[in-house]
Amino acid sequence: MKLKFCSPDRLKLQVIFPALKRSFFCELPVSGRGRVLAMLSPKGMCGIVVDSWILANFVIILFKQVILRIMKNIFIAFFVAILFTSCERDRDIDTEKPEIDLYIEGAFPANCDTLYFGEAFNLRVLFTDNVELGSFSIDIHHNFDHHSHSTEITECNPDPVKVPVNPFVFIQDYNIPGGSREYETDLPIIIPASNNSGSFDEGDYHFAIRLTDKEGWSTYKGLSIKMAYR
Repeated sequence: MKLKFCSPDRLKLQVIFPALKRSFFCELPVSGRGRVLAMLSPKGMCGIVVDSWILANFVIILFKQVILRIMKNIFIAFFVAILFTSCERDRDIDTEKPEIDLYIEGAFPANCDTLYFGEAFNLRVLFTDNVELGSFSIDIHHNFDHHSHSTEITECNPDPVKVPVNPFVFIQDYNIPGGSREYETDLPIIIPASNNSGSFDEGDYHFAIRLTDKEGWSTYKGLSIKMAYR
């Protein structure tokens, strides 16, 4: 602590906190309501004897300055933390869609392939994502009206347009093992031979695959296929 008499009736105090690398100043009146006595110890340290009113004022002023410094530092640290967290979140956001590869070795079905009623086949495709895969779904429905949402370039030779009587429909969702960025399916799917209404309609169908990653981005692939009885 350092002392400096600014005038006969005012005392300037400087308190230094080495650990915080901070110092605080305040001026106190010393006449009329209190007295100050400066003493030099054998080690050269300055001791102070003050009456209660001066000491109380000094403590209040010092407390206010310390609190203001602490609040300022807390606010700055809080603001920097929010800014840093926001930037980290922006960098971590996944904006890429997953991919469906229908051209791996042994891929099935391919565009214009035929699936047979009463038989099973293995779905062979490759799913990839830059972060993590989520799930996929299969949707098989008729295309007797020649509607189009195929994502494949190759066009198949469609049968004449006809009215569906008992078309086959297959819709199923599948989960992908957690943490997967690449997943090759080898999924057996059984095509029934009939239902309660009898045999299914043969002809043109769409085979749709929808892949979704953990972030919710999805990719769609649609194939034109035939379905028939052997």
